[in-house]
Amino acid sequence: RCADHVQMCSDADCAPARAQMLSALLKLAQQGNAFTSDGVKLRVSLLNEMTLALSQIKQSPHVPYVQEACCIIWNASLPLLQPKLRRVLLRPLSVINATLSDISSSKLGLRIGVLIELSKIAMDSDLHLVAREHLDDAARLDGEGEFGSQLDELEQTLV
Repeated sequence: RCADHVQMCSDADCAPARAQMLSALLKLAQQGNAFTSDGVKLRVSLLNEMTLALSQIKQSPHVPYVQEACCIIWNASLPLLQPKLRRVLLRPLSVINATLSDISSSKLGLRIGVLIELSKIAMDSDLHLVAREHLDDAARLDGEGEFGSQLDELEQTLV
């Protein structure tokens, strides 16, 4: 019974942050053109809100909640993964990367995708050592070689 009580308390503690995450998602769904200046500003603002919510959710012992929050932020980030816009994603993607690493998440595709984008952001800023570290981490996670060609291509741009 005590274990059930702890379980319910942690669910309740997570609820406001999960509600904040879902509220931000609804605002994004109602957004018009995501690629106008105002659309990008709104998306970045909502991503920052989601990242703050993730910092609360990751206190939960429920790995699925944490992974769900990371997936939501990743999906909300996708329209901004363009060379001229992706630099604004450094913080949200860094938080996702650290969070998924901390919980040893089995969502390898997500982890590798985040690391690839962090590598591109680092390359855009001429931080080649940081970019290489991200690519090396991604290669270690890519045991099946699913992302091999993409990782090889990025490695070639670092040479």
